[in-house]
Amino acid sequence: MKKLKIFPIFAAIVTALSLTACLPDRKPVSVYEKYAHVSDNFGSDTAEKILGRKLGVSSETMNAENSEKLRSAIHDIRINNSRIALPLMICDLPQGFSVIYGDEYKLDGYDFSMFSGVLAFGESELGDVYIAHRRGLSEEDGVIIGMMISSDGCKWSLGEARNSDIKSLENAFGKPSLTESDVSGYGTSYFYVSDSGEVAMFFPKINNAFIFALNCTELEENRSLCEYVPYNDFDNLTDLPPASEEKTDFEGEAAFSEKGIVIGDFSCPANITVGELENTDVSLVYYETEACSEEMENEENFVNDTYILLYKGRNIGACQSIRKEEQPREEAEMCLWLVSGRDNLPCDVSLADIPASRSRDSLEKGFNLYIVDPELNDYELFGSYSSEDKEYFVTYIRRDSGSSVLMIEEF
Repeated sequence: MKKLKIFPIFAAIVTALSLTACLPDRKPVSVYEKYAHVSDNFGSDTAEKILGRKLGVSSETMNAENSEKLRSAIHDIRINNSRIALPLMICDLPQGFSVIYGDEYKLDGYDFSMFSGVLAFGESELGDVYIAHRRGLSEEDGVIIGMMISSDGCKWSLGEARNSDIKSLENAFGKPSLTESDVSGYGTSYFYVSDSGEVAMFFPKINNAFIFALNCTELEENRSLCEYVPYNDFDNLTDLPPASEEKTDFEGEAAFSEKGIVIGDFSCPANITVGELENTDVSLVYYETEACSEEMENEENFVNDTYILLYKGRNIGACQSIRKEEQPREEAEMCLWLVSGRDNLPCDVSLADIPASRSRDSLEKGFNLYIVDPELNDYELFGSYSSEDKEYFVTYIRRDSGSSVLMIEEF
């Protein structure tokens, strides 16, 4: 699973906790009440400490309406269909979920420690968690106050936000409190800070979300919101047909058939437009626009948009479209599909009739035309396709890492 460097954020959370007051025990209290004071004096000023930066004037904090949307969403976090509300005591996680404790960060003079950890379901690691743990209590009585999740490890949503695409985020929460062009090499990031200090950060390039909520006064209510829902999104998918062992040439025309791209039970031509993928099981998370390569003739005012490619909320790879600079993104045709290594895929994927599960040995035996890159050890297959008014050059690449790439260029 691709992870962010969590320790700068973690150190800031520790700073935030150190500001809270510790109330003396006057009478026996429930384990939930022992955490109620964690959120004392918690507000947007503490959020600045968590983020490690000044947010500026108060207008950068979400307005009351959007702040309430974020608070509501933090009580409706879906992970592989099950519902989780933050903050949450570990023992109240839905059936099958567990937490593996990691490094401890003690707070001198306070009755709490902070821990990093991993959220798991069975043997699967779903994401990172941040835990407030009162000394003397069991690990199960720790409280999850933060979570970092990615479509590499799970299907996730935060309220109405189904992924970290900016359109999805703005539809759910309005304009971000803060947008940064680059964070630790992860590209553009979007920060949302509520008027009561809840924080959500999104990283489109890896479809990642960091969620933080310290108000522990409603732990019992949050327990009642959690529910287990079976995760069977990838059960009973249609199997791809076995590869033929007969020697053949690579046909570029295969990329333009109705099964030019096959992802689970979804299929489409490789040159489908961005807009045509809306309302399907495939979703795109936009993160970058760049001018086309100078090597492409007559493409001076053309640009490429790059997206993370998701299927049923899980990461499949990436794709790229091409359009005129003034043209809406939705009208752009796809020109590149990149599929992750087959061992990391939740289902089989096929590009131009070549399944990602097909081995490199089988490719070598099955195709007459292939080239091995002497430096990268990549297999490359070339073909072409002509329609009524267009001609395309088609390239298929199987990389040494196991990932697959399909490129189509009009000429």
